[in-house]
Amino acid sequence: IIVRRTIYLMSLLSTLSFAFKIDELEFGKVVEQNNKVEKVFNLTNNDTEDKIYKISIEGDKNIKITPALLNLSPQQNKEFRVEVTAKNSKGDYDYFLVIKEVRKKHLKKGVALNKVVKIKQSYKIK
Repeated sequence: IIVRRTIYLMSLLSTLSFAFKIDELEFGKVVEQNNKVEKVFNLTNNDTEDKIYKISIEGDKNIKITPALLNLSPQQNKEFRVEVTAKNSKGDYDYFLVIKEVRKKHLKKGVALNKVVKIKQSYKIK
């Protein structure tokens, strides 16, 4: 019974692993009020299959992502941009950068997991 549980847990953890790498995890910029600031991130597909990643923002309407979809071959890396427009009053702000793996193929049998990573980000308006 213990061996079965260990095998099940190991297979579950390997299924939940993410097949991408992002070059930097923090936005961490300072924005002048009523201005914009941009940061470029690089995303790499570390898997052996083609992947599509949907990138979005949760928690802040003043942020724009371009492009919102990245189609990456194995070991390919592409950049995306995060642009903050400082429309709010001065202060510190947080949001989540959301990266979701989108399935290219539909499974006929089995369980498909949509893998989602939320990375907490922050910026300051002065």
